Amino acid sequence: MFVAAGNSGPFPKSIESPGIEPEVITVGATNDQNTIDKPDDVIANFSSRGPSKFGHKKPDIVAPGSSIISLRAPNSEYDQSHPERRVGDDYCWMSGTSMATPIVAGLAALLYEAKPEATPEEIKEALLNGANDIFDDIDSAGRGYSSLEGALEFLKTPISI
Repeated sequence: MFVAAGNSGPFPKSIESPGIEPEVITVGATNDQNTIDKPDDVIANFSSRGPSKFGHKKPDIVAPGSSIISLRAPNSEYDQSHPERRVGDDYCWMSGTSMATPIVAGLAALLYEAKPEATPEEIKEALLNGANDIFDDIDSAGRGYSSLEGALEFLKTPISI
């Protein structure tokens, strides 16, 4: 259901398969520029841009994807190539749309927890319609910044067919 947009930005039509599939939620990445306030956030330069080569509006949504602290895989190729990115003994920082994608997947899990009877389509609509469009650039940010608060609010609203 969730796919990374890819790291071939900032070029238009740079989203590749499987992110071009209309049914999946394709996630782009933002850069918070090491601040807490969102108004200065930007689309990460590396984040692939839409539309897809078939004309679909992609990415669908964005989430933080720059300098994300994650579990370290000791002695992996990445770990050996980037020792400067280690954070303590067990963590490291990485950037990419693959770091943004699990954030949106985690939001979906929280939505299912809040409304277990929700269908996958309802969860998708809540995520997309609950996003904050602070970038005003559908080809870079899709529907905007993922927002748990906005998605929960939308999920409480009956979906009309």
